[in-house]
Amino acid sequence: MRVAIVYDVLRIDERALAEAFERLGHRAALCRVGEGCQGDVSVLRVGDPYIALLLAPTLQNPINSEEGILNALNRARALRRLGVEYRVIYGDVPPDVELPGYALTGWRTQLDGVVDSYEGLKSIVEYRMGNSLSSVTLLLEKPIEVFEGLLIGDPLLRGLGLDYARVKLARVGGSQVPIDIDPVPRLDREAAARLAEHVVSRHG
Repeated sequence: MRVAIVYDVLRIDERALAEAFERLGHRAALCRVGEGCQGDVSVLRVGDPYIALLLAPTLQNPINSEEGILNALNRARALRRLGVEYRVIYGDVPPDVELPGYALTGWRTQLDGVVDSYEGLKSIVEYRMGNSLSSVTLLLEKPIEVFEGLLIGDPLLRGLGLDYARVKLARVGGSQVPIDIDPVPRLDREAAARLAEHVVSRHG
């Protein structure tokens, strides 16, 4: 199998991933965005996930698909697919809103957090209205705890069209809800080895 690792800035992450594939007996080509190299599968490694969303359709068999990256960035889409309940707030905050809660931006912007008061929620919503990526707020029940980790080949991710991602999970009641998904996360050597093994087992 030939793997195309497509990057914008060549970092130790991408070199470690190429080495991991080669140790497993597969050819890995490191290609800068726009060079047009092809593989049996592609791993897109760019720093900005919105750029990744634009580039994914240009690649041959990307392991994190265009649909998967869109699901990671569009929180309303991902939460709906996973059956998670949330309240949409756009513009005026309704008087019957239940607090405390966890206020996510509709698009992934890393401006999320717990809100305890009605006035605080109004202030947050008004502040976010100036940015189209943050102008829609998705309000979830306040989580019991929040934790994160790198998931590879997890059923939650597969349901969204992703092979790997760094995911922040909130424990809400008896469920674990993904509140932030980074579809192009940094990789250390151990994570690169795990990802290569997963790609070979699934796509090789």
